[in-house]
Amino acid sequence: MGRLERAERGSPGWAAANERSPDGHEFACSRQLIRQTAEPRPLQQHLFLLWVSSESDLQNKRLKLDYEEITPCLKEVTLVWEKMLGTPGRAKVKFDTEAIHAAVAQGVPRQHRGEIWKFLSEQYLLRQTVPSRPPTNHTPYKELLKQLTSQQHAILIDLGRTFPTHPYFQAQLGSGQLSLYNLLKAYSLLDPE
Repeated sequence: MGRLERAERGSPGWAAANERSPDGHEFACSRQLIRQTAEPRPLQQHLFLLWVSSESDLQNKRLKLDYEEITPCLKEVTLVWEKMLGTPGRAKVKFDTEAIHAAVAQGVPRQHRGEIWKFLSEQYLLRQTVPSRPPTNHTPYKELLKQLTSQQHAILIDLGRTFPTHPYFQAQLGSGQLSLYNLLKAYSLLDPE
C-alpha cells in the first residue's frame, strides 16, 4: 500500500491537484496520491477519504470554538458573575430576577459561559411551579385492590394492547398483565378523572 502524503505549496503536484473544501479550507494532494487512490484499492480510498474528511471536520470544530469576543466583559461584570456563581448552595437560592437580567445585559464572561448557562437553568427551574395535589386518599395499596372501580372493564380491554411486544406483558393475563392491571385499577380509584 502506498504512503499518503500531502504536497507542499509550490510543488509541481500541488498546483494540479489543489482544491478547496466547501467551507473554503484548502487541501492539496500529490499526483502520486491521486494515482494511488484512482486505482481500485477500496481500503486505501476509504482511508484517504476518512483522513480528508476528518481534517476538515477538525478544522470546522476549531473555527466554531475559537472566536474572539466582540467586547470583552469588564472586570466589574466578571466580579458580579463570580459572586453569583460562588454563592454556597446556589442551586437552591433564588436570586433577584432583575439582578440576573442586568448581569446578562452587561455581558457574559467567556471563561464562565458554561457555568453561567447552568446557573441560569437552575434559576429557571427554581421559578417553575409544579402543580401538586396532596393525596386525599391514604388507603393502602392492598385495600385499593379489593375495591371495585368503574374503569375495570376498560383496563382489561387495554391490557393486551399495552406493550404487546414486551416479553413481560405478552402472556394473556400473565404476571405482567396482572401487575399492570392492579396498578391501573388502584390508580383509577385514586384519580377517577
